[in-house]
Amino acid sequence: MMPDAERLQRLGAGEVLVLESGTEESVTFIHAQALAQVEARPVWDIITSCERAFVYVRGLKICERLDDEAGRVVIRQVVKRSWAAPTQDYSYESLREPYREIRFSLVDGSLKVMEGSWQFVEIPEGLLLDYRFRVQPGTPAPKFIIQSIINQDTLNLMACIRGMAAGSGSAKQSESDLGDCPGDLEAGE
Repeated sequence: MMPDAERLQRLGAGEVLVLESGTEESVTFIHAQALAQVEARPVWDIITSCERAFVYVRGLKICERLDDEAGRVVIRQVVKRSWAAPTQDYSYESLREPYREIRFSLVDGSLKVMEGSWQFVEIPEGLLLDYRFRVQPGTPAPKFIIQSIINQDTLNLMACIRGMAAGSGSAKQSESDLGDCPGDLEAGE
């Protein structure tokens, strides 16, 4: 998980890196990293907020907490990306270890598989954000289209969250990061 010198240089330059991506038995997966110049708490606060999710999750229409207890939250989301794509309505369990890790997995809904994790690792260069995601839609779709959507959405999501957390490291990078937010920035304040 820890980046080598070349990857660290690219992360330090503001890139969001896709380390691995593909499809196995109809499940699309991605593993990506970004570096933020901020402590874990602001990033954590954004990722765990339903209100702020409308800014960084493309097509999010509903986000509600169904259950919230120490370290475990169940969230329902409804996502409608475009007129051509079916509406995704699902609930997932989020297991949280504050400021270190979030693991999430599908409880029920229109997806067949949805699981992943966020890890927050303090390194001398900043906060390393490590994101893993696996998904299988409930309706058939070409694998290359799903892969393309997941890759682009992940790059935008991670950059947007970094920008929202004021962790971009420079005004130019912040403008670029916030430009990757698919939702209304004012809605997430």
